[in-house]
Amino acid sequence: MVTAKIYAYMLALVVTLWPLFLLLTPMPLFKILLLIALSVALWVLVWKFCDSPQGSFIIGLSIIAATMRSGCADLTIIYVLPYLIVVYLIFIFHTVIGLVRGPQYTQGKWYKFTARYYTIMGKRMKRQ
Repeated sequence: MVTAKIYAYMLALVVTLWPLFLLLTPMPLFKILLLIALSVALWVLVWKFCDSPQGSFIIGLSIIAATMRSGCADLTIIYVLPYLIVVYLIFIFHTVIGLVRGPQYTQGKWYKFTARYYTIMGKRMKRQ
């Protein structure tokens, strides 16, 4: 059984380690390592700006993934991971705005965005 949290961790790996694909090109290794460091820094920045007492970033990503599961992990990963990447890109944008307006802006956007998915999960849990 694959838990929904695994998709959030897979997203973290994909968005931080994507520069490893550049090993197939003649790009110098130090540039690839620099891109990985920048990707990790961006991930941590978005994570810290979205985290709040109302909702954690990783748990929110897990809830989003849980609402979209098909029952087959191999099939689910085909569409959940790209969706989570889009969500991450949206919140990179909100984090940049949050750098000016403050983290409360990004936290509020994250809370509003994930509230829908928490509602869906709540309804599913009532049915069981």
